[in-house]
Amino acid sequence: MEHNNQIEQLLKNNTIIYKYATETKVHMIVEGNVGYIDFWPTTGKWIERGTKIEGFGARTLVKHILA
Repeated sequence: MEHNNQIEQLLKNNTIIYKYATETKVHMIVEGNVGYIDFWPTTGKWIERGTKIEGFGARTLVKHILA
C-alpha cells in the first residue's frame, strides 16, 4: 500500500478531493474540473466520466485536473 500512500499524498498536495470506491483501495473516485474521474492506482489508468478522456499515471491525472 506504499504506492497508494504516495498517490494520496500527491493528490492532497495539489488540493484534489478523492475517496476510495471500495475498502480494498483498488478504485478511487477523484473530483475533476467537470465531474468525477475514476482512477485505479494499481494500474494507473484513469477515465473521466461522461467524456472520452482517459490516461495513465497519477501525475498525468493531476496535470489534467490542474490544466
